[in-house]
Amino acid sequence: MEKGELYRFSISINSEILDFRAVLHPSKSMSFLITRVLTFALNYQPHIRFSAGVCIDEAPISVVSETGEFKLWIDINPNLKRIERAIKMAEKVCIYTFQKPDILKRNWKRVKRHPNSVQAFFLNPTFLEYFESVLERDNHWMMEIKPNNTLNITVAQQLFEVELIPIILNES
Repeated sequence: MEKGELYRFSISINSEILDFRAVLHPSKSMSFLITRVLTFALNYQPHIRFSAGVCIDEAPISVVSETGEFKLWIDINPNLKRIERAIKMAEKVCIYTFQKPDILKRNWKRVKRHPNSVQAFFLNPTFLEYFESVLERDNHWMMEIKPNNTLNITVAQQLFEVELIPIILNES
């Protein structure tokens, strides 16, 4: 079994410092890792956690109550089966994708239930590819959430601006 590569992060966001590690699994892309780290920081709250590995039955990131209930299920580029599982298991679902939003919308149309507790966002893959060039094994970032879903991320004195583009899933 191949082992993943370990990356360390210290992220300053909303006057908090988050110190954590994230693993890049051999089957996942660097864009997936960056998206996973950004979404972890954006959704940070007590009891947030990364999944133990790459598994269909687990959210890449989740918030689980002390009684074991999923309060928040955060997924990245999920397929139909994962979307349905997330809706069934969690109070709230956030989906982030760097694939074409139409792929997510196609899967969404095939989902049996369409609760309003699901939010979806698109991250520009060009930004993620560019951001890969500054990623190191030990990372120190400053993140600021701006109006209209814009993120300012400072890494090694370079400012990156990225827009989280909402994806409308429940279109009439």
